[in-house]
Amino acid sequence: MFPPILTDRQFEILQLIYEGATRSEIAETLDISPETVKAHTKVVLKKFGEETVRSAFKQIQNYMIHYGDSNLGHNFLYELIHKKAFVNADESETSYTRQVKLFVVRGEVKEIVVGLRSESPPSYVRINGMIPKRENQAGDMRNYIYEFDPPIKQGERCEFNNEMRYAEMSDLKTRNVVELIRFPTQRFKSEILFTRKIPNSLQIKEFSAKGTLDVVHDLNVPIEIRGKSVSFELEWPDVGNRYAFVWDWLD
Repeated sequence: MFPPILTDRQFEILQLIYEGATRSEIAETLDISPETVKAHTKVVLKKFGEETVRSAFKQIQNYMIHYGDSNLGHNFLYELIHKKAFVNADESETSYTRQVKLFVVRGEVKEIVVGLRSESPPSYVRINGMIPKRENQAGDMRNYIYEFDPPIKQGERCEFNNEMRYAEMSDLKTRNVVELIRFPTQRFKSEILFTRKIPNSLQIKEFSAKGTLDVVHDLNVPIEIRGKSVSFELEWPDVGNRYAFVWDWLD
């Protein structure tokens, strides 16, 4: 379900409901009357499309996991990630464009982070056509930061795009184009264009992090092929998972 927009008071009450507080306990904690708690709760439940806390609890739980102050603590949603990758003839270099539509669920968004997992830095990076002013690195993960001026506020939408070009490691026997789902995402589309031909060994994989290990699954989704282009789409992909095209080098 698309996350509802809540006022600060509605969010406080929802958080206490999620923690198991009764109406009287919520009233005492927030120094308001039980009748006021009841009225706010009714409005909140209506925003979730339900009439009772019991029927809405699964949605409330999902909302608090993703947008609560603890747990994952996100404050925005990607309505769309559309990634288009281009592989050159000898598969020594990959470039991609990534179109993103963002919706702010809580607070405001001052910046976004675009990441690339690579041992060597990309030869080209642009976010909204500009060179990122800030970047940082942790291991082989490189993050590029783009600041919104002014910030994007609660209930607002914006679009941004980024472009990258990077060299592939020559000693690798396989190639891949991967997207890590860092934030709640309503729709993800991944598309790849091959200069030579579509490899016979091409597969789509899902990598689920389980502790320090990756659990790898074949992703059983419809694949669209147009000429030398291949694509697939997902609705609500799992946050924290990676989705990848994988193939043998020069297959």
